[in-house]
Amino acid sequence: MTATSTMGLGEAVGQFLQSVSSQKAPEMQGGLQKFMRWYGREQPVADLTPRKMETFSETVSAENLTQLAPVRDFLKYAHKEGLLAINLAPHVKARRVPARTQKRMRQVTQLSQTTQFTTDGFEKATSELEGLKRERVDVAEEIRRAAADKDFRENAPLDAAREKQGHLEARIRDLEQRLRFAQVAEAGAQASDGSPRVRLGSQVVVHDVMHNEQITYTLVGPTEVNPAQYKISIESPAGRSFLHRKAGETVSVKAPMGMMQDRIESIG
Repeated sequence: MTATSTMGLGEAVGQFLQSVSSQKAPEMQGGLQKFMRWYGREQPVADLTPRKMETFSETVSAENLTQLAPVRDFLKYAHKEGLLAINLAPHVKARRVPARTQKRMRQVTQLSQTTQFTTDGFEKATSELEGLKRERVDVAEEIRRAAADKDFRENAPLDAAREKQGHLEARIRDLEQRLRFAQVAEAGAQASDGSPRVRLGSQVVVHDVMHNEQITYTLVGPTEVNPAQYKISIESPAGRSFLHRKAGETVSVKAPMGMMQDRIESIG
């Protein structure tokens, strides 16, 4: 294979992923997918230049620098296989960001990405993540088997397996991000008289004054909401109204039909 080959980036990346272990391939998907979206799957690998790689590097934000590593590995592979006349990996460089700016960016990122969980919600998310990581090995094997058919242009099983892998990896990244900045409900806060206050994870029994009925809500994080089970987010209008209140207090809740009055009967 020569450096003048017209092989497209998508096909070349597919062959590269076949050459790495089934455990390592899924970890490379994020960076390589970003690179293919930026350059174009059908664009010839041979047309890549040092300047183009430097320009691509500038599109990767400071908090996503790990996405550059698989791109470097691919470029080394492409050079070794004769798809590139020169090794372009050294031209994939992280942007230089002042230390003070990096620290500020980390602080802002962590604050904005904090996800609040109940203990039960945190355990379920952790369990789901572990299951998805086991599943990614099976999906990688599906891709390897489908890729055995060398006709990449019309390979529906390969396309389906890659799409499945894309959804799987997106969910894994989402869960990893949420769990990395997770804030799990702690012991309940109390009022000055020692009575409990509503917090994340509390079961709140309220009396709907307008409709004269009793409802039990559970206050959960935004990712745990389940209306059928009366699990409401602490970020919802009702959740914000109940938060930090104690039994006996009456709160006003903004609803589609207008303001509602709910009296807190008990907190569990």
